[in-house]
Amino acid sequence: MDEAEALFRDMKSRGLLPDHVNYTSLMDGLFKAGKEPATLNIAQEMTEKNIELDTVAYNVLINGIFRLGWHCEAGEVDKAMDLLNEMRMVGFHPTLTTYILILEAVSANERAEIIMLMHKQQYQVLNKMMGKGISEDTITYNALIHGYCKSSHLKMAFATYSRMLSEGVSPNIATYNILSWGLLAAGLLHEAAELIDEMKERGFVPNGDTYNILVSGYAKMVNKKESIKLHCEMVTKGFLPKTSTYNVLISDFSNARKMKQARELMNEMQARGAPPNSLTYDMLISGWCKLSHQAELESVLDGREVSFHAKLPLTILILSLQNLERRLMI
Repeated sequence: MDEAEALFRDMKSRGLLPDHVNYTSLMDGLFKAGKEPATLNIAQEMTEKNIELDTVAYNVLINGIFRLGWHCEAGEVDKAMDLLNEMRMVGFHPTLTTYILILEAVSANERAEIIMLMHKQQYQVLNKMMGKGISEDTITYNALIHGYCKSSHLKMAFATYSRMLSEGVSPNIATYNILSWGLLAAGLLHEAAELIDEMKERGFVPNGDTYNILVSGYAKMVNKKESIKLHCEMVTKGFLPKTSTYNVLISDFSNARKMKQARELMNEMQARGAPPNSLTYDMLISGWCKLSHQAELESVLDGREVSFHAKLPLTILILSLQNLERRLMI
């Protein structure tokens, strides 16, 4: 990215005037490189030089601003909504991509009033496109379904899925993975199982993402037997569970004080190349503490197994309490 910035400066020093395409490409690159302030400076420079922002440029800015405010900062959502209104005022019509970007971000922020507005406007754009004979593809529908599932609007997600089928747009494995995640997040195990059956009937074979979603979903719903069964099926078929998937299973065993099985899972994840993270260690440490197994606790905390940077606050708190308890017993 530094080279791109240097090239951009060199271009201007030679008297060559960057156009909106050059500016937009640079803004997108700067946002992706985590240089948000520099990106906003570029946007300001465009305004000062009377270089009009087009739909693509507005989408880049909206997406970038949401990256700034991804962690539930309402003010950043409002800034992006201001940009959306500005976009309309200068004559540019937001695309479906624009609404998808906003919907995904406001879903994370749980801004219900904006979520519903975006849902409504997305469908208006989709209807206009259909009316003009512009066909939407699987990726677009998947993005819509994903937004609805993230914002817990399952009825709208499945309505969009039904519309997708009626318009002759073929779903793919990602479509079913997204819908399965939404159902499991809502605790609808039976419906998720039925959807997977439908997926198989349509000729789709579960992939690694499918299994990660199912194993995590069943484990979180305290259906240990089914989650372990799916986990075994997953690894037998050669798919690698994510660290987060292993963590959900380890958490179940730790909470049930079945630390032998929890430890075996940790050994398995290391052997399969899924690195344990601080949460993995926190759960194991907590489990061994509950059983007062000092030898196993010290083994988990051995420097050969966990580096210092993995010992985050919860681990440190557990260690402190253990040390205090030991001192009181002396």
